[in-house]
Parts: sequence; C-alpha cells; structure tokens
Amino acid sequence: MKKLIPLVVVTALLTLGSFAHPPHDGKRGDRLASMLDLTDDQRASVMAIMESHHERKRGLHDMDREQRREAMQLMKQDIRSDLSSVLTQEQLAKFDEIQAQRSARGQYRMGKRGKRGDHLASMLELTDEQRATVKSIMESHRDRKRELRSMDREQRHEAMQLIEQDIRSELANVLTPEQLAKFDELKAHRGKRSRHRQNYRDHNGQSRDDSRSDTL
Repeated sequence: MKKLIPLVVVTALLTLGSFAHPPHDGKRGDRLASMLDLTDDQRASVMAIMESHHERKRGLHDMDREQRREAMQLMKQDIRSDLSSVLTQEQLAKFDEIQAQRSARGQYRMGKRGKRGDHLASMLELTDEQRATVKSIMESHRDRKRELRSMDREQRHEAMQLIEQDIRSELANVLTPEQLAKFDELKAHRGKRSRHRQNYRDHNGQSRDDSRSDTL
C-alpha cells in the first residue's frame, strides 16, 4: 500500500491560490492524500517543488492586495507547471478538481463575510468613508491572522488578543465614541457565541481555527 503523503504536502497543494500555512486538520489531509494517491517518489518531488516556492510566498506579504493577487496567479501557474512533470494526468486532473472546489468555497466565504460586513456597517451606522477605512484596517491584519495557523492553541489565543487590541486601537481613530461602544458590545456578544461553539467542539473532540475569525 502506498504511504500517505505528509500533511504538509497536502496543505501546500491546496494553497496555490492563497498563502501557505502549516496544516491543522489531519483527517482532511489524510483524505486528500489518499485521493491523490502519490508514490513515495512523487511525494519527495512534490515536497521539493513546494519548498522551492516557499520563499516567494513569504515575499508576497509586503505587497498590496492587487499586486499580491497577480503574483499569486503567476506563482500558481509556475507550481502547476512543475507539478505536471511529477503527477500523472489523472492525478493532475484530480488536483485541478480539488483546487476548483477550494476556490469555490473561498468565494462562498468571501460572500458571507461581505454580507456580515454589510450588516455590521448598518448597525454601526458607518459613513461610506468610515466603511472604506474600516475595511482597509481589517484587510491589513488578515495576513497576520493567517500566520497564526502555525501556532498551538495557547499561542494562537495570545496572538489573537494582541491583534484584536491593535485593530481596536486603529478603529478608535475612525469611529465615534458611540460607534466604538456599539462595536465593543457587538464584539462581546460575538465572543460569547464563539466560546459557546468552542465548548461544543471541545466536548465533541472537534477543532477550531482561530485565525479564520474576523472582527468585522
């Protein structure tokens, strides 16, 4: 029986359209590894390909959103070209299918985030200028949240606290005192719901990725 590809490789395969991050879901990784059914030689080659592009991905954090999107598209093409010399046609087709599914899920989450942002903007009664500034603040911290995935749960919790403090400090320069108080109220309510969900996950042996949370 062929060995399952290490989870770091599977994660890398699924992050061509976003920033690479260490894995946190072993069951998902094992399932995808089984779906791609790589040999040991393929596994080693894929790891080498992903490692060769790792530093390029690090450099994207300093770019603005549009530059990062264009650079990621070029990198995605380069990685796929390299993979095409390692994977069989069937494996490559399966990889493309998995990548397309992941992209669709990402677009769905973006849509949900946008609706949530509209709802909160309405509740805070933000002006168009405030809304644009708040959106910029949130996006500027999103990459920091992605990087938390490499941390253990306690480290991630502490880092998230620091990020949330930084975000609130920046929002204080944009929102009125009344809006900021309302924001704190909404955030506290959301925090209670998150803790309730986490307690449920802990009770049922499930995990949660704190780095996916958005303040707005």
